Amino acid sequence: MKTFRLLAALVLAGVAGSASAQFVNSADNSRAASGVSARSVQTEGWNRIYVSYNKIGYSYDGDGNDYSDDLGFNGFQFGYIKGFSITPRFPLYVEAGIGLQYAFKNMDLGDYKSGEIPRILQDEDKKPQIGLGDNIEQTYKYSLLTLQVPVNLVYKYAFSDRFAIAPFVGIDLKYNLLGKLVLKNEAQNEAGEAKMEDNDIKDSYDANLFDKKDMGSKDATWKRFQIGWHIGLGMDISDFYASISYGTDFTEICKKTKLSNMVISLGYNF
Repeated sequence: MKTFRLLAALVLAGVAGSASAQFVNSADNSRAASGVSARSVQTEGWNRIYVSYNKIGYSYDGDGNDYSDDLGFNGFQFGYIKGFSITPRFPLYVEAGIGLQYAFKNMDLGDYKSGEIPRILQDEDKKPQIGLGDNIEQTYKYSLLTLQVPVNLVYKYAFSDRFAIAPFVGIDLKYNLLGKLVLKNEAQNEAGEAKMEDNDIKDSYDANLFDKKDMGSKDATWKRFQIGWHIGLGMDISDFYASISYGTDFTEICKKTKLSNMVISLGYNF
């Protein structure tokens, strides 16, 4: 929430600053002998390629899963954006594009706030095993590959031919292509060694996050399609672009669970 408030304040400051500059610029133009269009209104669109770092939060609205507070992902994304002018009278634009995001998270038992972990480790008969004990070290590895289609409304004010600021708000359409969870277990006794078969627990288990059989229940199974929103502030410096944004999903990734996304992007306009 603090991140959202800070980013919203930056966006509002950007809008206010550009609106003020546009007012002054328009007043100067009205006093000029020849009518020159305001520098802020550029009717041509743009193309952009970009890369970004994504800090993805995991919010579980339920009881008995303290570990979920630590289940945040790091991610990277690359993609393409096309900008279109809406009207020659105002610096309003629509952006649409496509991007591919890879997110990951590695955890061991020490990452959890409590000893409670998802009980999805299974034996050969697909019967859940407790799999939790002082003599068992567990490691979780999540990976997620997502196709994203962002659609933005942009207010872009150009202070010069080489510098512009661009607050924006938009929605994200997401389709999760691949999702995998790998659990690895290493047993230890007082001597520092033990065999996993002595504990009747598999030493590793691979789960498809979108497969009900692998995840153990419908509630724990992740969803393929999501839609979310975001708000952000962009900046053009010559042909280069930088932005920061924050948003959350409207739809749940699984029952009582949503993802948030803070994104820092660098791009090139052409």
